[in-house]
Parts: sequence; C-alpha cells; structure tokens
Amino acid sequence: MTIKNGLYILCAAAALQGGVANAAGIGDLDGYIGGGIGSASIDDSRPSASASDASSLLIMRVGVYLSDYLSVEMRSGVNAGSGSKVEARNVVGFYLKPEVAVSDSLAFNAALGWGGVVYRRASGSRSRGGSASYGIGARYMVSDNLALTFDATRANKEKTIHADTYVVGLSYDFTL
Repeated sequence: MTIKNGLYILCAAAALQGGVANAAGIGDLDGYIGGGIGSASIDDSRPSASASDASSLLIMRVGVYLSDYLSVEMRSGVNAGSGSKVEARNVVGFYLKPEVAVSDSLAFNAALGWGGVVYRRASGSRSRGGSASYGIGARYMVSDNLALTFDATRANKEKTIHADTYVVGLSYDFTL
C-alpha cells in the first residue's frame, strides 16, 4: 500500500461517514489533527544486519471519528535526529482505532492497521518494509478540543524485522 492509496482510503472513509451522517440528518464530520515527537527503533535481526538503534521522530496525524468508539487515522513521520546503527528515515501508518473512555477526560485506544518504514543501515544501504501493525494509546483531554496523546505501535516483517514507535503529542479535535 502506498501513501497515496492510504490517503484515498482515509478520504473515502471520511466522505462515507460524512455522507451517511448528512443523509441521515445526524450531523457534521468530526475529526482530529495533531503531531508529536517520539522515537522509532528498527530491529533487523537477520544475520547480516546490525543491532537496533532508536531514531528521533516528528509525527503528524490526521483522523476521522466514525463514532464515539471508533476512528480511522493516517500518520506520517520523519527522522528528527540520527541513530548510529539502524536509523528510521520515514514512517507511515493507517489505523482503525477502537477507543474506550474511562472518564470525561481520559480514553484508551487500540490501533489496528498497516505500518511502514524506510530505514538506513550502518552500512549506508536503505531498506523499506511494511506490514500489519498494531498498538495501544491514550488520550487525555486538557480542554474541549485539545488533548495530550501517547501511542506505541509495532510493525513486523517476516519475523526478522520489526519497527516500534513511541510518540507523545498533542491533538486538536474539530468539526466540519
């Protein structure tokens, strides 16, 4: 799956949700946009590879609430620093995120979808991979529209390579 195809899927989900809601007279399109800083570690455990190393990331995310309990999200990140062994250069993910609120301010979520990464090995060679991805997260509302977020995700490829990301950030909820 390419980033372009992922954006098409996200836009189609948003249009479907908005179209169904408007046709039924339910309401507007609810979504969120946000960003964060975090780290990505690539563990390339093939015999010819080096050990893992963490890279700093800047992440941007956009999502659409399909209901009070479910959203779809696209996120993309770029390297904000350098690692010494295996360095994540870019990450991207597309997720379906079920969510459970435990109070008016705090909610926990799961992320199920696809994640991909472009990384550079210590030798200088570049590689990329993508696979099913999963994760957990939390959202704490500090005001009506602003939330602190935390997410941890993992993508595995061929049982020999996995990419973990950990991100702390902010998100802004909006209605169109």
